[in-house]
Amino acid sequence: MPAKYIFDTNIYIHCLQDRDFAIKHADHYSRFLPSTYFSSVVAQELLVGCTDELAVRRVQNFLLPFERVRRIINPTYQNWKDAGLLVVKIALRQPNLKGKKIALINDTLIALSCRDLGATAVTLNIEDFKLIRRFVSFRFQEF
Repeated sequence: MPAKYIFDTNIYIHCLQDRDFAIKHADHYSRFLPSTYFSSVVAQELLVGCTDELAVRRVQNFLLPFERVRRIINPTYQNWKDAGLLVVKIALRQPNLKGKKIALINDTLIALSCRDLGATAVTLNIEDFKLIRRFVSFRFQEF
């Protein structure tokens, strides 16, 4: 079975905001592209971050190719439940992270989607994914 990947929001944000970063990593990203799925969680995070119509169009340009080939992954109802429970477990075991619960929900949904799809999460934010992996098995790697 060929490898599958889901890129975390932070990679797309860096590409949208920093042309040099995007150019520097274009070849690296291109190698993953034939096996890359787009998470609806990432789509929502990117769209919510838009501040003008140009930003919306740029995000939609990221989404369109994945929509065309139907490589969009959506968390299931069970993923949403599991994410809520997992984030509560993290906060109970590590009270210092209680204020980070909302921020961890989306990364947890991405992690659970990766687990279900058999995909690897690719991120610049390895600390949160390391934390989540202490509670659920999934693969991730740094971009």
